[in-house]
Amino acid sequence: MHDPTRIEKTLGALQEAWEGRPEDSLATIFAQLAERGIGWGTSDEDLVSALEEMSRSRPALLPTEGGVAQGCWLVSTQAPTARVMVYPERIVVRSFRDNGGQARALQPVVWDYSRLRPTGPARPLVVADAEGIEHRLGVCESLQRVDDKEIAKARELLSSATREKPLRRRDVGDVVWVIKTNQGETLVLGHGLRVYSAGRRDLQQRSLRWEKIEQCRPGEQMVVCLPGGEVARFGAIEDVLVAEC
Repeated sequence: MHDPTRIEKTLGALQEAWEGRPEDSLATIFAQLAERGIGWGTSDEDLVSALEEMSRSRPALLPTEGGVAQGCWLVSTQAPTARVMVYPERIVVRSFRDNGGQARALQPVVWDYSRLRPTGPARPLVVADAEGIEHRLGVCESLQRVDDKEIAKARELLSSATREKPLRRRDVGDVVWVIKTNQGETLVLGHGLRVYSAGRRDLQQRSLRWEKIEQCRPGEQMVVCLPGGEVARFGAIEDVLVAEC
């Protein structure tokens, strides 16, 4: 006879996994389990293990210790719409504004933080800056764990670019970098390149198509090859952060 106390543990694991994916129906959760090999004849122990693995990648609450994120997390928010990469003690915020039905990207911001309030799907994302002032960054729509190895790989992919072995656009994949230069420029590099720079009276923004990156190492100019053989040069790199991968 099976131990009836296992039922509560199994249902608890299902609830935790589902709370990390509130946008999915229960049937969708079952389909995701099937993709992991869970089906007819699967033991309750294997089912719980699969549910716990789902919870680790997309938990109901962002894991913290002392208000600081444990690991790196990509947080999608609504009201306002944003994608926030949360590092231990640092965040990268990319906000988007509705522009006639299309999302218009705003200049990303990078800052140190001192504390995160408990957050997860359907909860507000509230972050206190280094001075302790709290900022509400929207309502969390989803959490996704980002592996440290993937972040290190993305950093190496960009910093290793040279004229002889450039980074080509087709090799970027899903990575988005936020780059700061000593000229006050903020660059967002993915399949496109957005450049934000301060003008005399307002913030200037331009979007560029690029073919390859020939240089992007800290302390050196960023060199970008554009279509038609044109080369764009930006200020010396001060900071490079992976905003998504």
